[in-house]
Amino acid sequence: MGRAHIILFSILAVALSLPAAASAQDRPPPETDLVMLREVFQYPDYARRNPFAPLLSADGGGPRFERLVLLGIVFSADGRRSIALFGEGSSVDPSSGALSVVPGALTYRLRVGESIGNTTVLEIHERRVLVGVDEFGQSEQHTMELRRLTLGQGGPS
Repeated sequence: MGRAHIILFSILAVALSLPAAASAQDRPPPETDLVMLREVFQYPDYARRNPFAPLLSADGGGPRFERLVLLGIVFSADGRRSIALFGEGSSVDPSSGALSVVPGALTYRLRVGESIGNTTVLEIHERRVLVGVDEFGQSEQHTMELRRLTLGQGGPS
């Protein structure tokens, strides 16, 4: 009789589990939230330049040193109040040494410590301005002196 009991209980257990398994398959899967992950790179900002940053950035815009012409100087004994006026130049007249200024070009007013393009004003004197020029991580200093200026072609003389 013990063996008959075991067979009966086995058949009963299988019969009871079948409808439960069938109903689990008929149910829709539980809803899940879709999660999207984005990998973000960060580079330490110390002595080396970030290799992921573009070489030409928005804050470094403006004319490059080679195109700048010193138009004038508003000099003050208090060096912090002096202003150097720059414009875009096009060429130098070999006979007179005068610089031609591009007509309609913007004028830039810079104080000591301010930058335009790859050029930073370091010192302002009565007739000259000392600037620092950054080229691909190398920095050089140049002195720009006041010269006689002419308007470029197409502009009034």
